Parts: sequence; C-alpha cells; structure tokens
Amino acid sequence: MKQRNEPDLQDILNGATEDLSYSLSCHRIGIIESFNATEQTATVRMVDKGVIQYDDGEQLLDYALLVDCPVIVYKGANGGLTIPINTGDSCLVCFNDRDVDSWLIDGLVQRPNTLRNHDLSDAIIVVGIRNQINKITNYNNEATELNYIDNIISIDNAKINLINTSGASIVLDDKLELKNTAENLKAVIDDFITIVTSLKTVDNPASPTITLVVDTPTTNSLTALSIRVGDLLK
Repeated sequence: MKQRNEPDLQDILNGATEDLSYSLSCHRIGIIESFNATEQTATVRMVDKGVIQYDDGEQLLDYALLVDCPVIVYKGANGGLTIPINTGDSCLVCFNDRDVDSWLIDGLVQRPNTLRNHDLSDAIIVVGIRNQINKITNYNNEATELNYIDNIISIDNAKINLINTSGASIVLDDKLELKNTAENLKAVIDDFITIVTSLKTVDNPASPTITLVVDTPTTNSLTALSIRVGDLLK
C-alpha cells in the first residue's frame, strides 16, 4: 500500500490559495438569455461549467442563470448611446465587490444590504466581447463607426459618411454629397440651372392680352426634373 505523506505548511497554504481562487468571482464570460429594455437588466447564462474533482474523475455542472443583472449603458444624464441587446449576444460578466441590491433600488450611498462580496448575485453585464466565431468582419480601424445591421455612420479624419441599406448616402468633407442609387443632388441642381438658363418662351395667340408661355421642350424638361427631385428627396 502506497504511503500517503502528511501535508506540510506550504501544502496547506497552496491549497487554501487555490480554494480561494476558485471561490472568488471576478469576471466571467456569459451569453444573454433575455433582456428587459424597460429595466435595462438581463438574464445571463455563463459559458463555463462548474467542475467537481473526484479521485476517479470529475463532474461538470451548469451554473444557475444570473437574473435581473444590470447592464452597462453608455449614457449619462444628457446624452449617450444605446444599442439593441439580443438573445445570444456575448457579454462580460463582472461581479461587484459588494452587495448592490440596495443601490439598484434607490441609487443612494448606504450600507450594503448584506455582507456578500464577489458574489454571483452581484453581476454587472457589459455587452460586446466577441470570440473568433462571431468576430466583426471588415473591422474598420481607420474610423469610428456606428451601425445597425448594414446602416452605417462612419467618421474618420477626413469625412463623415452615412450609408443605408437602400444604397443612399451622405458624405460630408469640405463639401456635401447626397445621393441614392438613382440620383445625385448636385447633378439634379446642375441640370435645373441648365434648363433655367436656356429657358425659352413663346407668344400665346389665343390670349386677348399679350402673355408669354414656356415652350413645350422647357416644360417637359422641368417636369422630368421635378420627377428626379422626387426620386431623391422627401
């Protein structure tokens, strides 16, 4: 029979440190199960499983869902940014050092409701962390971008660019460009100027008084131009 050595002080300290590390909650990765937009809280499932070690193997356990977790929203009193948060979004789960129950209710500075510390009950959610499966394709590291699906606002050092899924865009640098898939505002205005500068009129013999009437080709050109403006602007 193999003799078992008694643990010395270093073994005991190492074991205590290891136990503390496993029991202390700091940050974990999670997946959004649901989001309450009214309360700005989420239910989250952690991606790692609990591991119980035995002499002859191990057992894997699912952690309980984290419920009513406050989600960090990048918004102050007068301005900010909100984003849609959907089931399946990856998130970083941060566990507050102390119980946050009372603060979540009234926002006051006060004694913690319990003596909890680094507890799973005090999770705070940051949405946006990504793995290699759902990483951002064509990440633009030369501009700041805001998007919803394929609608994009891009700001770089030279210009501001707004693009929507219909193909329309607004580009602002030292000039303004506004266009869609059919028309460009500058081209429409240029054509309008051309028509006006070449405007022709004819006498109206049916009128008892002398009047001038825009000739038919000019009228047709102005009508076509009006249709183009309607295709571009609203």
